[in-house]
Amino acid sequence: MKKGLQEQFKDSGIVFLFLIIAGILTATPLQHYIPLSRFQHFGLGIFLVGLGYVIQTVWSWKRMKTWARAMQLYFGLWFAATGLVAYSLPWLDPKMSVRTESQEKLASSLVIAYFVSCAPLPVLTLLWLREELQNWRKTRKDSTS
Repeated sequence: MKKGLQEQFKDSGIVFLFLIIAGILTATPLQHYIPLSRFQHFGLGIFLVGLGYVIQTVWSWKRMKTWARAMQLYFGLWFAATGLVAYSLPWLDPKMSVRTESQEKLASSLVIAYFVSCAPLPVLTLLWLREELQNWRKTRKDSTS
């Protein structure tokens, strides 16, 4: 049984709304009004996308399966944390300030932490897809019998 377009949008409408808001925010030249580095500007947009995923997950909690919840919640928190880190560290942009030696080491550690924290994403996505495939097979089997 296929979901209608309205039903599919209900499962991701908040994410689309926050994507649009993040796109508008990113396209707006905030640097003309407040001192903001490029990383901080993009960090705000990235944070909004992550926040959209977290809110959508909470909103759709009862309709979502276990691995869908885990994947979307992790993805949203990961995106939001990435945005917050980019926003809170203006020295990441070399045009904003001169980096100290300790900041250089922290930047290297952040890159490593960023990639290590990406590792669960494909695993959670595959588990979610497996769960969806099992549900699809079950409903297909039930409808044929």
